[in-house]
Amino acid sequence: METTFVFPDVGFGTAALGDVHGNYSSTNSPSDHVAVVREMLRYRPCVLDTSRNYGDGRSEAAVGLAIEQMGGLPAEAYLSTKVDRNENNHIGKERVRQSLRTSLDTLRVDRVDVLFLHDPEYVSCVNRETVLNDAMEELRSVRDAGLSRFIGIASGDVALIERLLEGGDIDVILVHNRFTLINRQAQNLFQLCQSRGIRVFNAAPFAGGALAKGSNAQRYVYQSVRPDIAQQIAEVESLGARYSVPVGALALQFSLRSPLVDSTVVGASSVQQVRAIQDWLAVRVPEECWAELNSLVAFSTQDPEAQRWG
Repeated sequence: METTFVFPDVGFGTAALGDVHGNYSSTNSPSDHVAVVREMLRYRPCVLDTSRNYGDGRSEAAVGLAIEQMGGLPAEAYLSTKVDRNENNHIGKERVRQSLRTSLDTLRVDRVDVLFLHDPEYVSCVNRETVLNDAMEELRSVRDAGLSRFIGIASGDVALIERLLEGGDIDVILVHNRFTLINRQAQNLFQLCQSRGIRVFNAAPFAGGALAKGSNAQRYVYQSVRPDIAQQIAEVESLGARYSVPVGALALQFSLRSPLVDSTVVGASSVQQVRAIQDWLAVRVPEECWAELNSLVAFSTQDPEAQRWG
């Protein structure tokens, strides 16, 4: 593991370009998707995060075209992607190699900075733990071959990540929707990673867009907004309004200011959203606002997807 490398504070996720889980309403054309990626890559330094299965490859295709149009991945931009399950929800050593080969071709690069094992909780087979350990071993071979600078696990299953960490020699984890203004399920995991020198990517600080839209939100972590969740969001929004701070700026900077997070990965589906995120990065949040937030706004430590409700 490269212990001295420091990841950029900000990362942009491209799941919205593939309409993951039907959670995003973007109807943009492929050329619009490329324009979004190019706008993301204008902000540097940054991590650009994608996946083989976002939109059956549409996300990686947009990233690859943007990189080609810009004459290659810009300096101070770092690229991460993921190896995914096959059509039978299985992943093994050959699937790791196949997924990576397809990604490199689509992204128009000969290596990536980070390669994640993606959503291991959905792998379906009797000997799942053995299969996942074999897949991680293949990722180490990929890293040794110089095809990825770092390797890791990208998942929403905190307990499973902790078990896979027992195998050792993992550089990075990416967890989504589990460390936000109103949910801290991943906090203990992040503390464990910090103690072991494992980098942490905190993805989806807006919790599927709810903490960017505030009271206008209709979806929360790929589900409809429950009344109790709506109340939590309203409390955050009201607090921010008293200090003239948009709820999106609070949600984003909550992650950025945490000493447990190495890079905050935030998604966008339009050029306007990318620019709004940059505006929120520049908002000054008074310390008094953070103090009130910590004392007045309740948060959950439970899995936000443990009981799906629609």
